Amino acid sequence: QSTASFEQIKKLSIKREDVIITKDSETIEEIAIPAFVEEDLKNIVCGYHLALIRTHKEKILGRYLFRLFQSKKFSERFSINSNGVTRFGISTYPIKNIPILLPPCQEQKSIADYLDKMTENIDKTIQKIEEKINLLEEYKKSLIHHVVTGKIDVREAI
Repeated sequence: QSTASFEQIKKLSIKREDVIITKDSETIEEIAIPAFVEEDLKNIVCGYHLALIRTHKEKILGRYLFRLFQSKKFSERFSINSNGVTRFGISTYPIKNIPILLPPCQEQKSIADYLDKMTENIDKTIQKIEEKINLLEEYKKSLIHHVVTGKIDVREAI
C-alpha cells in the first residue's frame, strides 16, 4: 500500500531512460551516484533520498546524462555543492543548474554507445581477473593444506 499521493506517484514514477542519483549519503563521495533506468518500472516511485532526473529526449539523452554523471568532474562538482558533517546531502539547485555540454543527440548517442562498450569490456576484464584471483586463493588453500598434512615435503625448499 502506498503512502504517496496520486500526484507524487505521477511525478515520481520511474520510467525508461530516467536517471536517478543519490541526494544523501554518509560519505561525500557517494553523493550523486547515478543509475540509468533501462525500462519502465510500474508501481515503483523514486524514494526520498534519491533525485529523479527525466530528460527532454530531443535535447539530451538519458544514457548520455548518466555517463556525464559518472565522470569525475561531475562527481567533484556535486561533492563541492553538498553540505553536511556526519551525513551529506545535495539540494536540487546544483543538480538542476550544473553546466552540461550538449552536442547533437546523434553525437550523444555515439558517446554513450562507446562508453557502454568500453565499460562492458572493462567489466568483463574485471570478472576474469576476479575469477583468476579466486582460483589462486583456492590453490593457495590447497597448497597450505598439502604442506600442513605432509603431502608435500618442503624441508629442502627452506
